Amino acid sequence: MKSTNVLMVIAVLAVGLAMFNLIITVNKVQDVEKLTGFAVTDTADVNLSVASNLLINFTTDSVDWGTGYVTPGAGNADLYTNGTIVGGSWSAVSSPLVIENAGNENANISLKASNDAAGFIGSASALYQVNVTEKDAGACSGGMVHSNTWNSINTTEFLYCGNLTTASGVDELYVNVHIRIPETGVPIGSKGSIITATAEVV
Repeated sequence: MKSTNVLMVIAVLAVGLAMFNLIITVNKVQDVEKLTGFAVTDTADVNLSVASNLLINFTTDSVDWGTGYVTPGAGNADLYTNGTIVGGSWSAVSSPLVIENAGNENANISLKASNDAAGFIGSASALYQVNVTEKDAGACSGGMVHSNTWNSINTTEFLYCGNLTTASGVDELYVNVHIRIPETGVPIGSKGSIITATAEVV
């Protein structure tokens, strides 16, 4: 009976010692994991697509010389958007039209008008011209056509700027306008024309 009790005590002590040893071992393993930088990783995807946005704006989109007449004896009046009026009583305009490439695609820029000089002014002797220049040097990286010269504008589209860039500070064009109004043979009344700019991706 005594030997059985002794064995029982030894067994309980053995189990207790085993449990204590197990707890110590688990703690040691956790410490080892921390010390060795053990980690689990996974990955995630982040995706997007950039769409083409071909967009041009006339940031200055109106020229209005108001009401006037050709100075008697002048023969013609010439109106320019650089502030010059020759031979007429119209109000000076000192701001050209301005075209901006507001998109994310470089583009060729062409212009046309809703009518020619005769249709606009009402006389075959009239002139309706534009002078397209870079507002920002280097804006037309593909080159200018008829840069800094006066060209008649009509209903036929004509390329003026090759590869107008999208870069801020080099993405704008000036479109100056010149109108010649003969002293005689011009119908009285309001005159109007619409200039359309077309952008084509390079």
